[in-house]
Amino acid sequence: MSHISSSEVEVRKTTDAEACHALAAGFPDYFTARGLEILKVDLAIGELYGAFAGDTLIGFALYKELNPEAVELAWLAVARRHWSRGVGTRLVNETLTGLPNQYRACEVKTLAATVPDAGYDRTRRFYSKLGFIPLEVIDPYPGWDPGNPCQILVRFLSR
Repeated sequence: MSHISSSEVEVRKTTDAEACHALAAGFPDYFTARGLEILKVDLAIGELYGAFAGDTLIGFALYKELNPEAVELAWLAVARRHWSRGVGTRLVNETLTGLPNQYRACEVKTLAATVPDAGYDRTRRFYSKLGFIPLEVIDPYPGWDPGNPCQILVRFLSR
């Protein structure tokens, strides 16, 4: 599939967990084998949205409720050939506005800047551009591998 612009993408709820898992599996630098196992479980229980070019899934966002007022953007991926084309931005912004009005905040976790990594530097800049602000770094974070400090970011939702 050739490059497309974000205006050619449709963002909608999806149940295609298999396609989302396959997309994530193509990013071994972001999704470890253990992470993919956890993703498989989360895909069955979370609120799943896809970015589609025609019938082809090119990105997904999975949300999990933390409590009645907060939701976590637990998983996000966009096919690499569609990076820097606005697909991820549309996917996050449109899905956040489509979530129930009860949510006042959205949390996302990523690798903290205390570990030099160009890919995660890009990830943190992406979330910052979308209005997420750093909340805290937890190291070690429960369930994360040692040496992977967790940066928690939050975006307040206007309702």
